[in-house]
Amino acid sequence: MTFEKYLQEKGLAKKTIQTYSFNVSLFEEWLRTCLPAGRAELIQEITYSELLNFIRNRRSLGESRNLIANRLTAVRWWLRWQKGEGLRTTNPAENLFLKGQKRRLPHDLLEAEQLEILYQEFPTETIIDQRNKTMLGLLVHQGITTGELARLEPLHLNLEAGTIRIFPTKQSNGRKLELKAFQVLELYRYQLEIRPKLLEEKGFDSPKLILSNGSSASLGNTLQILSRQLKNQYSYFTGFPQIRASVIANWLKTHPL
Repeated sequence: MTFEKYLQEKGLAKKTIQTYSFNVSLFEEWLRTCLPAGRAELIQEITYSELLNFIRNRRSLGESRNLIANRLTAVRWWLRWQKGEGLRTTNPAENLFLKGQKRRLPHDLLEAEQLEILYQEFPTETIIDQRNKTMLGLLVHQGITTGELARLEPLHLNLEAGTIRIFPTKQSNGRKLELKAFQVLELYRYQLEIRPKLLEEKGFDSPKLILSNGSSASLGNTLQILSRQLKNQYSYFTGFPQIRASVIANWLKTHPL
């Protein structure tokens, strides 16, 4: 298995894989120039000291701490791949981190119970309400982005299997997500009853699963209205990125991701 294939299987985005491959190529180039001539087994001979020398070299070139940390992260993944392939027995970069690296930590995260309240208490009085609750369910229970929501098409659903398929883009990988049992029924009703009514109101056909208000093909205004509605009702809600970050954080508490 190649390094790139290994990263793909780990779920990294295409752009991230390209960046990691570039950073690893920089490290390999540096390694070839700094090691004594005749040392052909570069992979097996990488040591902790050489990693420190690589860091010093990048500092001497004026690179920022965060940029060097990103290069080191790529090398760490590279060495993990080598270890998994049996090319080496240790990973000297596994516990090597730069002190003082600035990180932006998620804040205002919601507990699973708060996320469930957003969904369960949402009204279903009108077809717009019912469509919005269907959208909210996919955001809360599958953790998809609003962009992924807008790109969904009916053929991406497999209600018999209880799954929804998110297709890859240049910025993200594709994946298949399981639906909750009540979502299967909800999406079935949405496709059978709600979506046809929305299409009738629009007056034209659309390939999208989730339809916007009025004649617009974009979900932008629809999502803004939904966001305002939630903010007015729940003081702890700040936006849809908060929902996604919270879903991921809650997954990490229970799954070895």
